[in-house]
Amino acid sequence: MDKDMSLIRKTIITSLLTVTVATTAAANAQSASKKQEDTILNYARNNGVVAGGAKYCKVADDLLEEYIAKTNAQIAFLARDDYQKVLGRLEFKNTMTAATVKKPKTSCDDIIERFKTILRESR
Repeated sequence: MDKDMSLIRKTIITSLLTVTVATTAAANAQSASKKQEDTILNYARNNGVVAGGAKYCKVADDLLEEYIAKTNAQIAFLARDDYQKVLGRLEFKNTMTAATVKKPKTSCDDIIERFKTILRESR
């Protein structure tokens, strides 16, 4: 009888430890995925503001298209899966659209110069 109780206790303890380890591993994986998603969304927002400001200031269309293509490519590179890629691209597009209709805090000359510098450095 004592032997059976001891075996049951060991089984329960082992099961609890297994559940704890599995739960911790799942939480860590979810946390890493969330950090990856946050990185993509921050990148998309920042680049959306830059692109929207450039569009507001009427930068040349070919330069804007190049910037958009490079941003979308980088989002695809950073994304772990199609969900993150779509989410990042939507965030970029929506932020860019919002920034397009709002006057930038700095002058258009400064925005265009900064935009061209960013593009030049990415080539």
